[in-house]
Amino acid sequence: MQDNISFTQLLLTLAGALGIRELAPVVFSAVFRRSEDVESARIDNSAKLQAASREQVKFLKDSLREAYEEVDKMQDALNAKRALINELSRKLYNIELELQVLRRERDGLYCCEVGCKNRKNEPIIKKHDGN
Repeated sequence: MQDNISFTQLLLTLAGALGIRELAPVVFSAVFRRSEDVESARIDNSAKLQAASREQVKFLKDSLREAYEEVDKMQDALNAKRALINELSRKLYNIELELQVLRRERDGLYCCEVGCKNRKNEPIIKKHDGN
């Protein structure tokens, strides 16, 4: 700003020295208008920068919100798959229990009572034929 005033004073002095005092107000207003235009442009640019910053912040917030929504969807899908795995594990466990019961029945180990028809009455120690 100091440079503009010095330059303006120089122009006014030159205009006065050359005897064209009528031109001095025009030069003076042009220089100050230039200074005001620069200040106005700076304010406009500052406002545009703030608006752009607000838009960028809004965009980043929206992007972050979308990312969190995507993470929530993925977490829900993961929880659903875990629930399915747990259900299948329970079914497999029940099948294994049924299989154990069937093997015991087949091997005659299911019945503990002596009179049970399914119980095999094999001796614990097998007799040796002598061979």
